[in-house]
Amino acid sequence: MRTYLKIWLVLSGLCSFALAGAGGLAAGGAWALAGPAATLPATCSELVQNGDFESGAVGWQQASAQGHVLIGDFNPRSGALGADLGGANLADDRLSQAIDLPPAVDLTLTGWWFLDTAETAGTFDTLTVSLLRPDGATLATLATLDNTAIVGVWDELAFDLGPYAGQSVVLQFAARTDQENISEFFLDDISLWACPADGTPTPTLTVTPVTATPTATASATAPSPARRLYLPLILK
Repeated sequence: MRTYLKIWLVLSGLCSFALAGAGGLAAGGAWALAGPAATLPATCSELVQNGDFESGAVGWQQASAQGHVLIGDFNPRSGALGADLGGANLADDRLSQAIDLPPAVDLTLTGWWFLDTAETAGTFDTLTVSLLRPDGATLATLATLDNTAIVGVWDELAFDLGPYAGQSVVLQFAARTDQENISEFFLDDISLWACPADGTPTPTLTVTPVTATPTATASATAPSPARRLYLPLILK
């Protein structure tokens, strides 16, 4: 079934390209084509380890209620590997990384996400982007994305983490799905820039409007290897 989904992804990409070329809608209710990765300014430093997932699980903690491996070669935005959360009914997948945020700097978190879903109406499956305290308590819910977003498009997320400078945090991506109609959330090219807070311009970013709602937290334990069943939209 994975082969059919790959075919659908290619067709979806072609449709997205056509819509964008014809003056397609802007982000947040809009088609958006994935652009080239941003270049890190010389005065800034990267705080996320292995944000492009090209080194596999290095730097990341994976937790899956169903034992799924969350980093693999299925539908990456760039390179050979990316993250894949959900993809099954009753999924509860967590991908996280502990980060020490330096004080007195500008902090910009960016990343790319992609939705595939069999849901047809209503909000049932979610991907939550959060900052946790070292003890696992929620420090901030940055975004809650869901199955009502546009399908088949890599779209960019961007967040100002300046208010949390000087703190030790855990960056977490958490996907939850209900008991029917699978949704799958893909992630790639996660980056957190720390730039001098001396008037240096921060990067210009395209922000995807999101709804921030609280989400429960869960401890991150390494999952055992497992293969999941992907539901191709072409068969729905």
